[in-house]
Amino acid sequence: MIVKRLFFALWPDEAVRSKCEELARRLLKTGDRSVNPGNLHVTLVFLGAVNDVFESAMVQAVGEMKKLEPVTIHFDELSFWRKPGIICLTSSNPDDKAMILAESLSAMVSSLDHPIDGRAYRPHVTLIRKAKQSFQTEFEPIIWHSNTFCLVESCSAPGGVDYRVIRQWSLLG
Repeated sequence: MIVKRLFFALWPDEAVRSKCEELARRLLKTGDRSVNPGNLHVTLVFLGAVNDVFESAMVQAVGEMKKLEPVTIHFDELSFWRKPGIICLTSSNPDDKAMILAESLSAMVSSLDHPIDGRAYRPHVTLIRKAKQSFQTEFEPIIWHSNTFCLVESCSAPGGVDYRVIRQWSLLG
């Protein structure tokens, strides 16, 4: 059986990716690591280790879910999360549609008897890893609009990890 590390996510368009990358450059301090721009995303549901049998069942179940609406998240805050040592974009007013999408995917995964993280969903975009302290700066809010969501694989690479979109679904009904 093949095992992969998977998660559901919103994937950025090039304009959003570029804005996130520029903000991360402004925040970077000695010892910090910026997230590879190709890895920028908004996690919806982290699945962890998944075998190919479960992956197939999950893909089929996603295809049977009722269509949900496109998501627009206004990332207007920077947050420092001390324990994982990250600086991330967060939203002072998360989009209800993003919350519904994350909850629907979580419910579907749970219905297939796969464990999921029980913490409340909080959309965020990790910009900096190994951060030692908070850093605030003025920035224009980043508007992240998604008409799709993805199944993404976390692949080990010599320089860390690479995230690879392996499947994508429309949110346009």
